[in-house]
Formats: sequence, C-alpha cells, structure tokens
Amino acid sequence: DRMLVFGGYDGSFYNDVWALSFAGATPAWSPVTPIGTPPSPRAGHVAVFDPDGDRMIVTSGYDGVTAPYNRVNDTWALSLSGTPEWTKIEAANPPVARSSASAIYDSARRRLVLFGGTSPDFLADCWALPLDGAPDWVSVASAGAIPAREEHSAVYDTARDRMVVFGGYDTPTPNSHNFDDLWSLE
Repeated sequence: DRMLVFGGYDGSFYNDVWALSFAGATPAWSPVTPIGTPPSPRAGHVAVFDPDGDRMIVTSGYDGVTAPYNRVNDTWALSLSGTPEWTKIEAANPPVARSSASAIYDSARRRLVLFGGTSPDFLADCWALPLDGAPDWVSVASAGAIPAREEHSAVYDTARDRMVVFGGYDTPTPNSHNFDDLWSLE
C-alpha cells in the first residue's frame, strides 16, 4: 500500500529511495534506507515492480558522468521483503545505454520490457529481460515500426497481454516533434 521512488535530479543526481504510504488518512513520505551497494545516482531511468520477486527493478538512466554520452545500462534489484537490499543484476547482452525510455513488467512472461529512449540518438528498439533464470537481455522484434522517441509512457495491458506506448517526442527543442499517438506491442 505504497509507492516507491528511486533517484532523480534537481540540479544534483540522487540514488535515494522514498516511499509514499497510502495506509493512513493522509499519504506520507518517508525515506527508505536499503542495505547493500546502491545504483549510481541518476535520472531518466526506469523502474518496475516485480510482484513475484517482491522487488523493484531499476535500469538505464542519465548520470551526467559516464562516457561517452552520460548514460548507463546497468540493472539493479531492490528487495522489498524484510530489510530492503540492493543487488546488481549482472545481465548478459545489455542494450545500449539510454535515458528517458519506458518499461513495463510483463506478468505473463515474468520479464521487464524496455522501449525507446535516447542514447543520445532517439531509439525505437525494444528489449526484454527475463526475471527468472539467467538474466540475459533479448531484442524483441515488433511487427509495427514505432517511430523513435523519448519521454513517453507505457503500461502493460493484462487483459490483452500487450505493452501500450503513448506520446513522447523525437527531436530537441525548438524543432521538437511531440507525439500524441498510441502503439501496442503484442
């Protein structure tokens, strides 16, 4: 009965964790202090809740320091049972480092699905990371040609077993192309 938030940017990059509890009459924020080595501070990353593993999975992001384009492609798990603990997921074949992508938890296949973002080139690729067995990123081919984009939203439609992507943009301002389209990956 809570929402977790990891990291972010307000002039400085963060790697802290906060929880917004919905249990009381008034929602309240509190810091979460996990054990273990945390991911590096970052913004523009993605996070999904893995209910079967009772953990939050965090991947990708912009850290302002990593060569060559200030982006990372590491993957981390924050266990939520007992004392929260960070663990790095040593996944094979990671996609190119990116920020401002979208991700969903595909409950039918127990995997994280990552789409688009910027590396700094705008991306239209889709990747899946199985959350059971050996973690090995796999490119997911889609039948449609979704235009490359960043800062879009995605949800998992359980009724139709698909990832639904909305919005985003594909070029920096002042010539930005803002999308108001809707795509599905089935």
